[in-house]
Amino acid sequence: MSLASVGEAVAAAPKAALTEQSASERAALTGEPVEVPSERTEYTTTVANPDGTFTLTQSTQPQRARAEDGSWQDVDVTLEERSDGTVGPKAAVVDMAFSGGGDGSGLLSLGRDGQELRMGWPTSLPEPTLDGATATYANVPVDGVDLQMTATAEGYREVLVVRSA
Repeated sequence: MSLASVGEAVAAAPKAALTEQSASERAALTGEPVEVPSERTEYTTTVANPDGTFTLTQSTQPQRARAEDGSWQDVDVTLEERSDGTVGPKAAVVDMAFSGGGDGSGLLSLGRDGQELRMGWPTSLPEPTLDGATATYANVPVDGVDLQMTATAEGYREVLVVRSA
């Protein structure tokens, strides 16, 4: 196989199929840095440089999340109603669901890599009001106090909002 045909094969390879070696070859041929998608994570990006070196860029906050089909998508913690009656973020690093109302035992489900944490609430929960990443359960645990559950890219936070003395 000639050098030209190797170059054509590397240039024609789909970007998602690039390994470190093929990304390095493509970078050398084009003179431009080439991402190595097989090394991509929620927090890191690796590129092959034309000179044969690699550059790893790492973030302290997740830059992307895996979809159910394995593809990458931007983190989006906007809550949406789900078919099972729960609410959860559109795209987060962890699998997360808040209660859609009803029995308090399912207030939160949080998991990753086959591990799961479940938390409940001692009383029943009303249907939440959704606003961006926050689900508000009105008058829980008592009148004048709301429970707010807010999704983040890596987890959640809870706040009790006291509306009256």
